[in-house]
Amino acid sequence: MEDRDPIDDLIGETQAENDRHVIARYAFLEQLLDDSRVHWLFESWHARLPLDAVSTGDVDGLFRAVEDGCAFYVPEAIAFVRDTLALPWPWVAIELCFEFQRRTVGNVTGARLQRTVSVGHVAPSVRIVFETRQDESIAQNQARLVDLCCQGLTELEAGLPPKGYWSRQTDHVTRNARWFYRHKLRGESVRQIAREYHAHQTRGRERASGNDDDRATVRAGINETERLLSLSSDCF
Repeated sequence: MEDRDPIDDLIGETQAENDRHVIARYAFLEQLLDDSRVHWLFESWHARLPLDAVSTGDVDGLFRAVEDGCAFYVPEAIAFVRDTLALPWPWVAIELCFEFQRRTVGNVTGARLQRTVSVGHVAPSVRIVFETRQDESIAQNQARLVDLCCQGLTELEAGLPPKGYWSRQTDHVTRNARWFYRHKLRGESVRQIAREYHAHQTRGRERASGNDDDRATVRAGINETERLLSLSSDCF
């Protein structure tokens, strides 16, 4: 089961910037959700949910229990993101709450719940005008309406990104988001990350001497990730 939620509050200057935010957000969340501090937070929330009062098979009761728990875990998520992680983005707290809800419902029901973040591309301007004609039969009017709708769908599809667009965007943005997590939330130094990156880049081949310091690359990637993750209209 997949729950796909569009992100509508992004403020990038271009569609491509908003797309890169989505990629960076997903890569960052993948790292964050595996953080031991998040595991402990989820365990503490789960222990306080009144799940013992929910009878087996009572899905409505389960959802009520999870929803009622918002009273304590939403403010705690906000405090955790703002104070413990020192991040300025409320969307991180929202994502943590959503993930906790999905895991709780999934663990109790056995359902496989997966959520991905996505962004809707701005639709091109399409206008369809149809009027019945008295000199045509109903079937002829229907055929003309179908043709107009098909034309409109074709024009809408022209606004979708080209094939291979996401794969071309993903690699560097994902790498940079992982660097951001490691440096900002795990405290790893830029030098340490740069050494690993250099070793990976030069594995199995020689690299020209004098060009073995990748700290600038790592630092730029971290800064770019912070800029992308800030492309949301709300901050603490």
